[in-house]
Amino acid sequence: MMKDLKREEVNSLLDQAYGSEDNDEIKALAMKVIEIIPDHPEGLLLLADTTQDIDQQIRLLEKALPNAKKTFEDSLEQVEEDLLDSDPWLLYIGLLQRLGFALFPDGDLERILSIAQDLMQYDPEDRTLGKTLYYRCLLEMEKYRDVLEKCIEDDNITPARQHAKALALLTLNGQSDESYFALWDVFRVGPDIPFYVLGYWPEPAMEDEREEEDFNFSLLFEEAWSRSEDMLDWLAKATVLFGYFTHRLNANTLENLDILLENLQLGGVFNKIAKQIQNVESKVQHKDLYERDMALINILARNRLF
Repeated sequence: MMKDLKREEVNSLLDQAYGSEDNDEIKALAMKVIEIIPDHPEGLLLLADTTQDIDQQIRLLEKALPNAKKTFEDSLEQVEEDLLDSDPWLLYIGLLQRLGFALFPDGDLERILSIAQDLMQYDPEDRTLGKTLYYRCLLEMEKYRDVLEKCIEDDNITPARQHAKALALLTLNGQSDESYFALWDVFRVGPDIPFYVLGYWPEPAMEDEREEEDFNFSLLFEEAWSRSEDMLDWLAKATVLFGYFTHRLNANTLENLDILLENLQLGGVFNKIAKQIQNVESKVQHKDLYERDMALINILARNRLF
């Protein structure tokens, strides 16, 4: 009877927390849950979400994980078609994902890689960022051949796959035709991301979900691209070319374009490609921006410009 009363009280507190948008209120409600059941995984998860202290966040997530994992594994014994929408799955996967990213990159990379693999095992539809964490972890561990092997078996064309592939090929093969094509594949799957990676665009207002996703992704992969000046310059050359011809360069960058082109050794490239670009623009001017972008990327990719 006492357990039932506690469960009802906890469920009521959780309902209030999930219905609130006030961080302080959510924190207070989560703490009440923890006072009733100290190792309650949802209470610990909510509390972790309200703290800015990364060490405290990790401690809370690690404390929550064992119970959430047991509940999830118990649920696997029940045959349910909608397992991926079940509360045990959502809780366990949510904890794993938060813990993996909280630990990266300063934690044990082997452990983080294992967390990413667990996420992928129980996420066949790629609903989480497990595969993104996996690719980024392999890059951090400098396992570039493993990256390429994973790309071959990975049919889901995502920004993580394409950025990881381009970085791996550039590292292993240098500035080859293959790495050049892979670089433009980065733009095909996320044309705005490189502008955030290089700091050409400021942090967005976060009112648009796609902009927020692109910016957050850029924060995760910025360091991977910054491992060497050659990598940054390789990305910058493509970004400046694509940005110029798609009108993505901001006023400040355009003001300093001549200096930027000289530094990137792109001075003669514009004249070489401008006529082809103009011909394509005349054909796609009445189409949507995505079609225009893809048409321009195709031109830039098939002409080895740098």
